Amino acid sequence: MKRGQRRWLVIPVTVLALGLLAATVAARHRPNPADVTPADGVSVTVPADLSDAGVPAPTVTTTGDRPDVGGTGTPWPSPPADPSAAVLLAMDDAEAAGVHEAVVIIDRVSGAILTQQNADQQFPALSLVKLMIAADVLTGSGEAAQPDVATLVRLREMIARSDDEIAADMYEQAGGDAMVDRVVQRYGLIGSAPTPDGEYWGNVQTTAADMASLLSQLLAGPATAPVVRSAMLSTTVYAQDGVDQRIGMRVVPGAGSKQGWGCCLSGVVGIHSVGFTPERIVVVLSVAEPDDDDLANEDGLALQSDPGGQVSIAAVTATVRAALGGPSS
Repeated sequence: MKRGQRRWLVIPVTVLALGLLAATVAARHRPNPADVTPADGVSVTVPADLSDAGVPAPTVTTTGDRPDVGGTGTPWPSPPADPSAAVLLAMDDAEAAGVHEAVVIIDRVSGAILTQQNADQQFPALSLVKLMIAADVLTGSGEAAQPDVATLVRLREMIARSDDEIAADMYEQAGGDAMVDRVVQRYGLIGSAPTPDGEYWGNVQTTAADMASLLSQLLAGPATAPVVRSAMLSTTVYAQDGVDQRIGMRVVPGAGSKQGWGCCLSGVVGIHSVGFTPERIVVVLSVAEPDDDDLANEDGLALQSDPGGQVSIAAVTATVRAALGGPSS
């Protein structure tokens, strides 16, 4: 099946009626980030500035005169008060190109959900699982209740450089499915679940609503915010596997971001981006039919150079630009 034929039966779908946003959130009993501290009942001390604990910043290289950290380009204008129309248009364009998206945008000041589309549809989380791993380790739910400096360094590298080796080690040490279950319970995630294949951590299932809720709580939690915020603001141009991470929220100047990419867990190409600015939290998840089944046996660089993969990357980035009122290119 080709990309333009728009069949999405490969992923379990649970789409709730949109209705009033506030009523939807209340009905789903999702914790309000302002009311829920991820570290409730857990005593974990993390320095406000990681450099105070001797945690070095990720290694910085350059491409031309551009540092290997932070967003790209010149500052963008303030985001639109209501991005819904622009986001829907971007999503329609993505769907026409064979890319199916889910989007959630939250106002960080008021906590209001400004836009949500396909918010409760499940997707393979891919590298977004790394945020779950960090949440578990930093809130003391794993074996080590007090992360040492070496662990903090590894957590930041896992997120900033999207290091799969660190993620695989920490996922296994935290108990795999048990770790996912702990994070789901602690953060009140409704649509997330352990990997259905019992093997690949990238196939942990999640939703745009859960990713938005998790990131909101991580940025508000005293045990999690210093590490997660610093790591996402330090997302490097190139990941540990060589993939160019300038996707979605990574193109937004000054934004913190985490990207995910992969093929073909749950039978789809997945390109995701989650991130934050001072004003907003933005989550864009996507799936598409692979146009090359051999991608399942290749690495991220092969996906990024694949024409179909490039379509998904462009679609996710265009939706982020629409969400924040940024330039079209």
